[in-house]
Amino acid sequence: MKEKSRNPLPLRKLSDVSLESRPYLAAPILPVQFVLAAILAALLLVTLLRTSPLLAAESDRELEENPSTFHIHLPAVINVYPAIDFEHVWAQNENGEERNAFMPAETVQITAAGRNKANNELLVTLDWEVQDACGETFSGSEQVSLPAGEWDISQPLGNPDCKGIYSFSMQVEHRDQTTMHSSTFVVIDPSSLVFQDGQAFDKCNIASVSQMQTWWDLSPYIGTNLYIGGISRYCANAQLDASWIYQVSQQGWSFIPTWVGPQAPCSGYKYKMSGDPDVAYQQGRQEAEAANAALLELGFLGERIVYYDIEAYSGTSECRNAVNWFLKGWTERLNELGSQSGAYGATCRSYVSDWAEVIPPPEYVWLAYWVKKDGEFKYDPDASVWNLPCLSNELWADKQRIRQYAGDHDEIYGGVMFNIDSNVVESKITIFAEEELAVAPQPDGLTGGSNGQIFRVTDLGMLSAERGWLLVGRQLYLTQDGGKSWKQITPDLAAGEQLLGVFFLDENTAWLVTHETTVDKLRLYSSADGGDTWESTSLEVGSALVDLIYTAQIQFSDPQHGWISFKIQSSRNFSLGTLLSTKDGGQSWVEYPQPIGGEIHFVDEQVGWLVGGPTGEESYISRDGGATWEVVEMIPLSAHSHDLLDRGLTENPRLANLPDYPILVDFWGDTFGWAWVQSSQCRGEKVRSGETAVPGSEPFLCEVSGRLLKTKNGGQTWFEIDLGYIGGEITID
Repeated sequence: MKEKSRNPLPLRKLSDVSLESRPYLAAPILPVQFVLAAILAALLLVTLLRTSPLLAAESDRELEENPSTFHIHLPAVINVYPAIDFEHVWAQNENGEERNAFMPAETVQITAAGRNKANNELLVTLDWEVQDACGETFSGSEQVSLPAGEWDISQPLGNPDCKGIYSFSMQVEHRDQTTMHSSTFVVIDPSSLVFQDGQAFDKCNIASVSQMQTWWDLSPYIGTNLYIGGISRYCANAQLDASWIYQVSQQGWSFIPTWVGPQAPCSGYKYKMSGDPDVAYQQGRQEAEAANAALLELGFLGERIVYYDIEAYSGTSECRNAVNWFLKGWTERLNELGSQSGAYGATCRSYVSDWAEVIPPPEYVWLAYWVKKDGEFKYDPDASVWNLPCLSNELWADKQRIRQYAGDHDEIYGGVMFNIDSNVVESKITIFAEEELAVAPQPDGLTGGSNGQIFRVTDLGMLSAERGWLLVGRQLYLTQDGGKSWKQITPDLAAGEQLLGVFFLDENTAWLVTHETTVDKLRLYSSADGGDTWESTSLEVGSALVDLIYTAQIQFSDPQHGWISFKIQSSRNFSLGTLLSTKDGGQSWVEYPQPIGGEIHFVDEQVGWLVGGPTGEESYISRDGGATWEVVEMIPLSAHSHDLLDRGLTENPRLANLPDYPILVDFWGDTFGWAWVQSSQCRGEKVRSGETAVPGSEPFLCEVSGRLLKTKNGGQTWFEIDLGYIGGEITID
């Protein structure tokens, strides 16, 4: 359908159409009589235009035929607006309900709506066109009389049965005014629930369809989380619609829809549910209705589960009781609407065991309990939904559990890197399939490095052209000869003491932070001799969620002024952090609130930058040593540390010649640099949830490998540093 050209109505000066001509009075003060006369004449003009049907609908012609009708002698301009407003189009079912998704053979009609600003009916030409998922195009044209005021016109499409994306447009033409609007809808199989025994990932903003295809082809994951809405949802997920769901479901992905509404009344979040159990119960029902409507809009028209995100909090029994009543309303209303209820939370600090006492309880749980493997968060094919703290194995024991086991880490497949949380699934999960499929566990796994292990450097730093350090799991190593030999310099750590962060100010002065998880104690270690000896002191953090601290970034601008930025566990929708600052070399610390969890870099004792948040793209600046922060659009490249730099590595010309994808990079000056790069390769048949692998086919396996590279000429050429990685240790050459 060809859109006709638009001819805007001309702007006219009323003084030009007057038969009389008088000079414009430029005196500072006009005679009162003259001003009153001008105002009365203008009011008369407005009244005529508003009250006369002829003038309202056909005003441009009337002005042309009677150019001497009005006599106004002030500079004035009139804009004659079009008589027809055509505002938007949409698809709806036979009951008149607006929809973006339909099941095969369901009745569909498209509707156009707008406003007729005349007081009488106006004749227009209506053109419409539909391109269906089968590749065929249908169109039509007719004359239609639009009533005065609000109008809508519907065009039935019948019962489309080709699954896929339909695009349609409608065009309204009135005289020389032509307006067209377009939209889409999807015909999709009804959603269904199948048991999944495999892995899923979640991230704040959804990825593009092409990126999801890459991860389906080259990653070990078969499910993904979707933040579908709620007042506390941080990431807008602008791409998330029925078309995205359809395309990604065709790739094979299964889904974990999640709703992020008000949080516990005693939490520190902006939006909170009521502390009154009766009010909280009603709020839970209201959130269920909103979540169910969002599911239907996205195309989840059959069986479906939606999870409510209950973030960790430190609560009294009254606060916990209010959350329970909220979840009661949530579950009851979802069940009434044909959906099944799920809830997400930290096993201990969201008080998940309480939920089992709710009548009715959520039918499914998504449990957050993060554990580092080999000192880092990463994909773990051996992760389990069982034997978690604060929760009995007897609760939600019948294929009803998802566990988020690794948070806030980068994984890269096919050159596409996501910052994600990793999840193991032993539960029913929502998919789109033509028919019920046979249930079969998913063969999955991930191997890499020597001896089938995933070897990864989790942090690094250069101290000179030949001297630098690596953090590998719980072990810290130092080289003084450019990587030819390595010395382990890790302090003696207690059992269960996790190393959270490392910082070297120079070749001799270093600090590291640990978290002793068994007793929830944070410790600061310092060294003045390059790691040969260490002294330790305890660190006090005022956050009520100190047990959920999982990483720390340390920085000193000089031997006296330093900062430690902590990140606190949350879902991908949130980002929590707190900051410690010292002005006496670490003898005493002051705690400051941090607006987001992120990476810090102080350029001096006053000015610092913070980058992070749920998307990793928020930027802040502090001009008072971290006491307060303000939002900025972007930060200069000179303010980046190597931790911040790896968010934009692909645009750094010094990295253009790297053979694999860079994960960590650090340079000493412009010439000498290190880069930890990663690559992956998959083989075998990947099977979507609920389907059965072809007999005799090779199980789907992904291998991830990493290498440490160095350059001596600013990135023109790179050479591999042989780490001699054997059995989890770096040996000295």
